[in-house]
Amino acid sequence: MNTKENWLTTATAHDPIRIVLWTRIFGQPTVPITSILPMRINVKSIFEEKEIVAYFLDLNAITDEQKQAVVTYISIEFKLPREEVERNLETHGVPILSTGITVSTRDQGVFFSMLPDFERDDEEEF
Repeated sequence: MNTKENWLTTATAHDPIRIVLWTRIFGQPTVPITSILPMRINVKSIFEEKEIVAYFLDLNAITDEQKQAVVTYISIEFKLPREEVERNLETHGVPILSTGITVSTRDQGVFFSMLPDFERDDEEEF
């Protein structure tokens, strides 16, 4: 699990725009994410609604200053009132497109939680 002091599950940007943005907000091109497994989500634009694959920024693992910088960026970029962004941040989170990033984790519990449960047959040798 990520903490403000120690990010175990992260996304690292490789595209120049996100590298600059994330470094400006987080001091590095790496951000904490809630899960190593991506989700399919629907996003709306002016022209269409489409399904994308995304990870989510771990809001519990960033500082208040970083959270406010995220709110400011989203408010300006999408021309939304700051109050609306703050409300939606807590309700919907901050999706991170899965393209142009590398995801990694140092959280051993993640790997163990993905292993199937094996029942040992006492008569069977390993």
